[in-house]
Amino acid sequence: MHLANVKNHFWGGYAIVGAHLPLAAGLAVAAQYHKTNRVVLCVMGDGSTNIGYFHATLNWAQLWKLPVIFMVENNRFAMGTPLEVHSSVTDIIQKASGYRMNAEQVDGNDVMAVREVICRVAERARNGEGPSLVEAVTYRHRGHSMADPDVQRAKTEISSWKKQDPILRFASDVLVNKGYGQADFESINAEAEAAVQRATDFADASPEPALDTLYDHLYATPVANMQIGGSLIKPPTLSGASGNN
Repeated sequence: MHLANVKNHFWGGYAIVGAHLPLAAGLAVAAQYHKTNRVVLCVMGDGSTNIGYFHATLNWAQLWKLPVIFMVENNRFAMGTPLEVHSSVTDIIQKASGYRMNAEQVDGNDVMAVREVICRVAERARNGEGPSLVEAVTYRHRGHSMADPDVQRAKTEISSWKKQDPILRFASDVLVNKGYGQADFESINAEAEAAVQRATDFADASPEPALDTLYDHLYATPVANMQIGGSLIKPPTLSGASGNN
C-alpha cells in the first residue's frame, strides 16, 4: 500500500482515507504552473467520496481547471460497509455534478475500457479542459485486510464476481484474439509471480535498518525534543517574525 517510486512519478498511498486527494491536486498545480504537460491520476476507493477532502479538492480542481483525474475504484465496500449504507448516492459519478466536473462511469473489470477512458480524459486535461471524475465499477474479491474474516457477504455473490476478474477477462478477450494461447497466459502469470517472489525474498533477506535511521527523511529540519537511541536532538535555530495569521 505505502510504496512510492520517484523515478516513475508514483507518489505512494496514504492511510488516512481521502487525505491524498489535496496532495494530488497540489501535484496538478505544479504541473500546470511549470507547464510540464503532465496529468495526475489520483486513485481512491468509494469510501473516500464521503470525506471532506474529496469535496474540497474537487471544487478546487474544477475552479483552477487542474490537470488531474480522480478515479474511484468503486468495489462496493468501504472496508466492511456496503456502498448503499455508507453513501446516499450509489452512482459515484453523480457527485461530480455539484462541481460541474466532467464524469464518466466505466466497467472496472474491463482493462481496455478503463484504458480508453483514462486516455481520453487525460488528453482532455492536457488541453486545458480541466479535471475529470472516473468511476470504475468493480468488486472486491476478499476482505479489506488479512484481519477481515469477510463474513458479511454471500459466497455466491463473490463467486459470481470472480468470473469477471479483469485479468481473466483480458486474457480471454484480448490475448486470445491476438493469437496467444493458454500456455502463453500461464507463462506471463508465472513471470509475474516470480517477480513478486524475488522482491519478497530480497525483503526477507535484507537486514533491519539501524535504529538511528528511524527519523531519516521525515523532516527537512529535525524538530525539538526528538530522541534517537537516548540522545536528544537539539532544536533548530530559527529566525523570522511572528503574527496573527
